[in-house]
Amino acid sequence: MGENIIDAHEDEWRYIASVMKSGIQRPFSIDSLVKKSQKLASLFLETQRLNAPSNSVVTVDPLTHRWSVSTYCEYFLDVKVECPERSDVRLEKPMGKMGDSVIPLAPLFTEFPIIERLWWLFPHRRRAFGYVYEIEQQLVSYTEQHMKNPPTPENADKMIHGLQRARAESLSEYRYRSNLNMLFIEGTENIQIALTSAMWELTKNLDLQSAVPDEVRNLLPATYSGKDINNLPLLTSLCLETLRLYPPLSQLVGRYALDDMPLDEENVIPKGTWVSWSAYGVQTDPNVWGPRVRKFDPSRWGTTIEQINDAFRMHQAKGNFITFNGYTRRCLGSHFALTQFKVVLCELLRALKWTRDPSYKLQTTVVCSPL
Repeated sequence: MGENIIDAHEDEWRYIASVMKSGIQRPFSIDSLVKKSQKLASLFLETQRLNAPSNSVVTVDPLTHRWSVSTYCEYFLDVKVECPERSDVRLEKPMGKMGDSVIPLAPLFTEFPIIERLWWLFPHRRRAFGYVYEIEQQLVSYTEQHMKNPPTPENADKMIHGLQRARAESLSEYRYRSNLNMLFIEGTENIQIALTSAMWELTKNLDLQSAVPDEVRNLLPATYSGKDINNLPLLTSLCLETLRLYPPLSQLVGRYALDDMPLDEENVIPKGTWVSWSAYGVQTDPNVWGPRVRKFDPSRWGTTIEQINDAFRMHQAKGNFITFNGYTRRCLGSHFALTQFKVVLCELLRALKWTRDPSYKLQTTVVCSPL
């Protein structure tokens, strides 16, 4: 993705973060989130109706991805992309193709990032780079309209406008496009993964499917606010437990030791070593989370919203919960992402009940490293 806010460090990261922080963390209304989530629920039902009577199965990924793309474009790029309503929007299509090209070799590149320099030797990787370029061209095309038509006052502080102002002053075109790419992919894929993971767990916990609607029943569909939905304990704990057990970015090889790095008197990370972290490993540590660490159990976070928020802050501060990274490098969009996650689950659970297709077999990728 080039030089971007995820991979940058020190002065470069601080500069890029200063450009984007206010736009990502700006106050926002959830009104459009609610409408898009209600549209997603209706699309599930419409798709099932069109498939009937021969087949009542609905594949959720295409619809959830269209929903996430539409949401991101409106809130961060100040662009209306009606993906939920239309299946032929060009921006959504290369995303799926890129994923298909990345996944086959992902474990190899994760274990041996040095071979990323030889990406051109692998057909899957060449196609992935091509799809990234296609996404980039479409993003630039969608957002260039802002250069001709200045944003309205209420939208002038959205992320894209800060990024474009920096581009006009000192941010290079290469870094501008790199950040445009990375933030779009992170801002659409991660929430989609979280949503489908929650839907999967709720197929195995039908009692929760019934309990959450009881909790949200008093929320008026057209008038509830972000504060209202962030005060719901069961919905909040369900989202946090999903992110604990299914972190969208489960591991990352993102740093290279420029010097020997002593961990203690006996252990040293040698200069030239690639260093990674594993969110899944940290968040399924039985020493922290208990012997039933791999059981989906929202109640582990507490029963009141105060207990749940305290547990969330405590586990983040201690480095036990790193879905959003931590400390100064904590994800700038974590508040928006959590609110978005709660809104979409609220609206889906308010409108639907779902079960697992009995013919579907869950497959997980296990990467084994030599000891």
